[in-house]
Amino acid sequence: MLFFGSGSFTCGKVKYTRQNFHEKLSTIIDEFPRLDVIQPFYGDLLHVLFNKDRYKLALGQINTVRSLISKIAKDLSSC
Repeated sequence: MLFFGSGSFTCGKVKYTRQNFHEKLSTIIDEFPRLDVIQPFYGDLLHVLFNKDRYKLALGQINTVRSLISKIAKDLSSC
């Protein structure tokens, strides 16, 4: 087990950091356009410029990181 300090101060830092990461990553996920609601022209343009599959994969990875951060914070903040 890793030692991150003791007491409620460390637990507060972990919770604060988790909350900030969760908010920032949620903002990134929510503000990027959804492929199923954009006009077909923009969908094709996105595919030509960035490749739709890589775009979807990157957003999925951000979502995975967001959930992993929450799991780690939950494990560390058992004070």
